[in-house]
Amino acid sequence: MKRPHIVPLSTQVLTLLEELKPFTGDAEYLFYTRRKTQKISENAMLQVLRRIGWKERTTIHGFRALASSTLYDAGFRSEAIELQLAHAETNAVKAAYNHMARFMSERVQIMQWWGDLVEAKQQGAQVIPFRALQNAV
Repeated sequence: MKRPHIVPLSTQVLTLLEELKPFTGDAEYLFYTRRKTQKISENAMLQVLRRIGWKERTTIHGFRALASSTLYDAGFRSEAIELQLAHAETNAVKAAYNHMARFMSERVQIMQWWGDLVEAKQQGAQVIPFRALQNAV
């Protein structure tokens, strides 16, 4: 976005970063080219998706869409979600009056909630049969 973006880190991410230190050392980026000072391109990330067999299942941007939808469904405020996704305010009046608002406490909650969700999915989630969902509606 060519502007500073603050990303609060969940406890899970902080743990992963510590585990990656032996591999990344003092590199500026986690995912870099042969030169540690140059980040990998979006095309390189797409290649990873292809190699793991997800070519037809998602895109890099699809992960952002998934996060946005999930966070809205979880009840987080739109202002905090949009700032966390580095989206600019489209309402000119709101943007003029709230240009300093960063909703950091809620964004910290969002990222920890997301870390907990991903961790729960990784460890195995409870699967609800589709028929049970249909009967509930």
